[in-house]
Amino acid sequence: MARARKNRKASSVLLLLAVLLLASCDGTLYHSYRSVGGEWHRSDTIEFFPPFDGECPAPMGLFVGVRYSSSFSYRNLWLQVEKVADDSVVWRDTLCCAMFDNDGRRNGSPAGVLYQLESPAGVQNLLCDKPCIVRITHIMNDTLLRGVYDVGIRFASPGRHRCAGK
Repeated sequence: MARARKNRKASSVLLLLAVLLLASCDGTLYHSYRSVGGEWHRSDTIEFFPPFDGECPAPMGLFVGVRYSSSFSYRNLWLQVEKVADDSVVWRDTLCCAMFDNDGRRNGSPAGVLYQLESPAGVQNLLCDKPCIVRITHIMNDTLLRGVYDVGIRFASPGRHRCAGK
């Protein structure tokens, strides 16, 4: 009886380790989302504070994620993404997230009632040589976007966007 419990406990630990290894195989160094609650105003700037202090293994790629509902009615979502360090813009890019494919189907993975879409930002060799802020704003013509619930960023090793075989 005691031996069976130890085997079950050991199996549980091995399973947990396997899950953690699979989850980290994409080279992610930082990943975070912020809620915009279904309505994103043009004046709402979303800020992220990655915990980089200059000790980074290599240059990184930046990916921007969006969780949105079926009430988001635009084909594309245009974003401005900035990396700011020492109170000055180090890098700025305009990003177009294609929310629908050419056949009119929503892009992204279903996540319950929301869809989740991730797009690479224009730069894939960002250095984390000092603390920074990443700012994201939408630059759509409408001042209020309905259907966007969360916006996020992910820093990962370039070329490691997804695990082999996915």
